Amino acid sequence: MKKYMKILSISLVLVFMFTMTGFAEKEGNIISVQGKGSIKLKPDTAVINFTVQTKDKTQVKALEDNAKKMNVIMKAFKDFGIKEEDISSDGVKIEPIHNYNYVYGQDEKELLEGYRASNNISVTTKNLDKLGKILDIGIKSGADEGGYIGYSSTVEKETYIKALELAVKDGEKKASAIANAMGKKSIKVKLISELGYYDNYKVYDNVMPEAVKADSKAVPVDVKDLIIDAVVEMNFTFE
Repeated sequence: MKKYMKILSISLVLVFMFTMTGFAEKEGNIISVQGKGSIKLKPDTAVINFTVQTKDKTQVKALEDNAKKMNVIMKAFKDFGIKEEDISSDGVKIEPIHNYNYVYGQDEKELLEGYRASNNISVTTKNLDKLGKILDIGIKSGADEGGYIGYSSTVEKETYIKALELAVKDGEKKASAIANAMGKKSIKVKLISELGYYDNYKVYDNVMPEAVKADSKAVPVDVKDLIIDAVVEMNFTFE
């Protein structure tokens, strides 16, 4: 019985060794490539961001002044025809303003000069031809900073699927080219991994309030295309 078990154990080890050898050989016949697909897409939605800041020696006054400025700006947007649900704010933040007085040979002194209240307003619109006017209204109504615009499209997901298809085709072409260079004609897909979804948004430079207020015309905004990218990693076996 012991002799039989010993022979069986040796047989199983030999079978396992041959199996692993064959597996390793097959694993060595791999072509790995990255496929990329890219599609340009016209944006149909934009979010324009503004910053409102006020300063005062007391927290209460800084907050009150900030609220007044926010109300004026938001009213101006509504008067222009922007719906209330398309206007949002992050919520006011208050922080101390410190001045550090340093005299040679003495310890540095920290002086409290007052408080700064900050809030952000975001306006969402599908009227991209009105972006310049919206920027103009925001700055001239009292926003201290404005001009950061994020673009998007309502068909981004569908477009990404198309970009993904292009990425797979690109990977297949690359693998075929490598196989042909090696004199191999037959390749098969072993594994495809999606490496992620990449979207590129055009961000408009921050508009200087002084420049906007000095110009009676609306700020020109050059709306650029979105670029929807897809990347896949593909492994092919060959014989």
